Amino acid sequence: MFETISPLDAKAMIENDGVLLIDVREKDEFHDHHIPYALNLPLSRLAEDWAKLDFSAHSKIIFHCLKGGRSAKACQYASGLQTMPNTVFYNLEGGITAWADNNLITI
Repeated sequence: MFETISPLDAKAMIENDGVLLIDVREKDEFHDHHIPYALNLPLSRLAEDWAKLDFSAHSKIIFHCLKGGRSAKACQYASGLQTMPNTVFYNLEGGITAWADNNLITI
């Protein structure tokens, strides 16, 4: 199970709660522009790369993409894993497009 989070709530959570932000767009999209401090983990490699990384220190993870479709799939994948039962997954509503529409910073 996962929750949807607004860009403004996500920004507050990133700044105050030490949440992990994962951008599931492809590397070229990420390099064009991205949200500061986001980790790039493309959806196309998520299952393969997820097992190589240790996310156990994070109880909250926000996934995002361009508009929210790919990140919803990432949330479904991650929340279906039995290895992280105490982690809450969030899908950034509207993705990086909504982030920019709310005049939040990308680099």
